[in-house]
Amino acid sequence: MTVPTYGVRHELAALVALTLSLAAIPVRAETITIARESLARDTPFRPETQGPNWISYADCRVDDRLMLDVALSSPAIAAVLEVWAGVAMDCLLFEQRDAAGSSCWLLNRTAPAGTALRVEVRTQDVVAAHRSRDPVSGPGSGTIADCDSPRWPAEGTQTTLNFMMVGADGVVLPNWAADSWETVVDVRGPPAPTNLSAKNDQGHISVSFSQGSAATDVRGYDVYCAESVESDAGACRSMLAPGEPPEASLQCGHFAGSFVAGGEVSGLTPDVRYAVALAGVDTVGNVGPLSEVVCVEPHEDRIVAGGCFCSAGGGRSGVPALVGWSGLVALALSRRRRSTCAYALRGTRKLGAA
Repeated sequence: MTVPTYGVRHELAALVALTLSLAAIPVRAETITIARESLARDTPFRPETQGPNWISYADCRVDDRLMLDVALSSPAIAAVLEVWAGVAMDCLLFEQRDAAGSSCWLLNRTAPAGTALRVEVRTQDVVAAHRSRDPVSGPGSGTIADCDSPRWPAEGTQTTLNFMMVGADGVVLPNWAADSWETVVDVRGPPAPTNLSAKNDQGHISVSFSQGSAATDVRGYDVYCAESVESDAGACRSMLAPGEPPEASLQCGHFAGSFVAGGEVSGLTPDVRYAVALAGVDTVGNVGPLSEVVCVEPHEDRIVAGGCFCSAGGGRSGVPALVGWSGLVALALSRRRRSTCAYALRGTRKLGAA
């Protein structure tokens, strides 16, 4: 007996038609939208000229947090919102995030409870850049020790934070459009200046120097002073250590400007031998390592008048040094000479004021 096939063929045709019609229905495109104007941080924002959205060394040291509002077009089902950081990498690719050869690092993982989220990112996690292949990784793995990591160059690095919806298998859901936010990681100060010299200049210290090599991000130089430790060999010894981070309490001046090459330091105690060093300061306030250290001793002003040198401040003993043009001044004439010098000094100051 022959079995009729028209019924089976009809059912197969209907199934194929239904499958094709379902495939033709577009999958709803969902979106992740970052409200960039919502950015907040634990620490106060820097001025606009000093990278308010950047991550500095000081931000890392206090473990500052970056907070952004994120809106989902609809509730996410069986998925989590993940934030991955990367430098010139497409973090949406699974191979850039897996343990085998990851170039991106995870900063946040949140299971959305609705369509409005507040996402927090730790600056120490951003700076640490712990990949999946590292012994520790993921949110919370960054520590204060990572702030001194040499992986970041002195001029700062553009870093992208990628917000994506990920399924249980770790793959980005294709129907969810990702969003991203840019920042700059800048945790190292400029290179130390070179060719430092310092000399006494009318009671001040006059300093000159050359900018450090490859110094592309400099807004000025801090000056550091410390009393020089006595040495039999006359070496310039002090608390200042070349190539090391400076001690903030020893700062004695600042030279502003990207191309400044010198300046004056005042307010130091006369006739005290000082060690002097400089360190560069960049856009976000990072201070670089100390330069070489030189020693100098500021003296009070001395004016030549009437064949003698007059000390404007009277020296340590309050008695001006008297040097006669004949080579020796009698002690009996010291008062007369002192009066002459004082008169000349007053006249010189009047001329200077005029």
